[in-house]
Amino acid sequence: MTSMQYETYRSTLIAYPDTLLGTMFQDRNNNLLRPTNDNEYFFDRDGHTFRYIMQYYRTGEIAWPRRTKFSDPWFQDISGTELKRELDYFQIPTAGIGLLLDEDEPSFERAAATRVDDFMNALKEALFETITNFKTKVGITFNWDRSEPTVNPRIERVIKIVGPFGTIGYHILYMFGMEIEKYLQTLFPQLEVRIDKFFTDTPRAYVNVYMYSNNALDRNKILSYSCLAERE
Repeated sequence: MTSMQYETYRSTLIAYPDTLLGTMFQDRNNNLLRPTNDNEYFFDRDGHTFRYIMQYYRTGEIAWPRRTKFSDPWFQDISGTELKRELDYFQIPTAGIGLLLDEDEPSFERAAATRVDDFMNALKEALFETITNFKTKVGITFNWDRSEPTVNPRIERVIKIVGPFGTIGYHILYMFGMEIEKYLQTLFPQLEVRIDKFFTDTPRAYVNVYMYSNNALDRNKILSYSCLAERE
C-alpha cells in the first residue's frame, strides 16, 4: 500500500470471497501470489483510504465520517468519490453498507433545480393542454405577491396544472426567463413563446408567459386519428 503498511489475517480477507482480496488469498490461488518481502504484498493504491477497506473486512461495515477533523495524516479528508473508487477497485459491494457519497450530499441548489424541473413540466403540460383545447393563445401570469397564477383565456385544466406555482413560478421565471423561453420555443417550434417581466413597485410585480399560434394543429392529422376518419 502506497506509503503505508497494514497487517491482517488471511482468514479476515477470505471471509469475503467475492472481493478482490478475498479471492486473491484463497488457497487455490497460492501459486499466483507474489509477495514483495516474505509475506508482504504491495498495492499501488491510496493508503489513507485503505483503512476503510480493512474496516469492511474486519466488521462488514464502513463507518465513514464524511469529513474528518483530525490533524493526524492517517485521518486525511477522503471524499465519497475517492472512497467509492477504492471500493470498486477492491470489488467491495456498496449495497447495504449505507454509504453516503458526495453526489448524495444535501444541496440547496440540487433541491432548487428539482423545483425548476417540476415547474417546467407544469408549463409544458399547460401549453400542451392549451393546444389540445383548440386555443390559439394563452397567457399565464405569475405574481410576486403569492396570489395564484391567472390564466387568460380561462382553461380550468391549465389553472389546476399551474396553480401550485404562484410565487415560486414568479421567482423561477425571474431568474431563468431567457433560458425558459428558449427551451419552450425549441420544444414547441410551431408556437411563438414569449416571457414578459413587469417589475413595478412590489407587490405588483409579475411575469407573464405568453403563447400564440394560428397553425399549431394539423387538421388532416387530427381527422385521421379521430373516429371521423374514413374507414375501409
